[in-house]
Amino acid sequence: LGRGAFQYEFDRYGIDPSIGTARLHEGMDVIEGLLTQEDFEYRGETVSFGPSTSVPRPIQKPHPPIWISGRNAESMRWIASRGYNQLATPWREPFSYVEESYGQFARIRDEAAPEGKRTKYGISRMAFVGETDGEALDAMKDVAINHRAFTRLFNNTATVKGGFVQADPVENEYSDEKLLSNLVAGSPETVVEKLKGYEALGIDEFIMYAGFPLDHAKTTKSIRLFAERVMPHFAKSGGKGS
Repeated sequence: LGRGAFQYEFDRYGIDPSIGTARLHEGMDVIEGLLTQEDFEYRGETVSFGPSTSVPRPIQKPHPPIWISGRNAESMRWIASRGYNQLATPWREPFSYVEESYGQFARIRDEAAPEGKRTKYGISRMAFVGETDGEALDAMKDVAINHRAFTRLFNNTATVKGGFVQADPVENEYSDEKLLSNLVAGSPETVVEKLKGYEALGIDEFIMYAGFPLDHAKTTKSIRLFAERVMPHFAKSGGKGS
């Protein structure tokens, strides 16, 4: 869950992005209320409704784990104070960016999380597993397309045609070699070694962002190699802090 990142998204729903954070905060009050109470009602600045019951009722108590996306210190503090888990997306940045972001979250978590509650930190990161590092390098051309589209959306300079963001060139583009270095990409052996760095840092969950946009055959092959030749190395792992 998150407040939204792009002006284009807010425009589609006719929402002023300046109230995005308030909508998220009230929305989480609503979600928690509906998951933990029957005939729950809410009166807020962005949403209000009378007694309502969500069915089916959750099995996990008090509710399923909640993950929130956030980047800055303010959002990290709110996430930790609510006892939520944080999901981060380090884009195409190097591992040092992950180290810095996780270090900031860990410090804030220690200060803000409810007593006795260890909130988790997860990463959603572009990943590609090829038979060789060379095969993975070839796939970075598709990552560059994704980077252009994302950057255009993030900077509110995107051209959208037929539902697709046009991958027009942007400033400060990464070379294919730099993308291969930054991302969890390479041969199975290379990817295992890279993921060990995330494990040692203390990352609790890793989500493989597999389509960016590769063709279907390359995507499914990468996922299969990840499942068969990478995941077994972490079968008993729960993250450094778990």
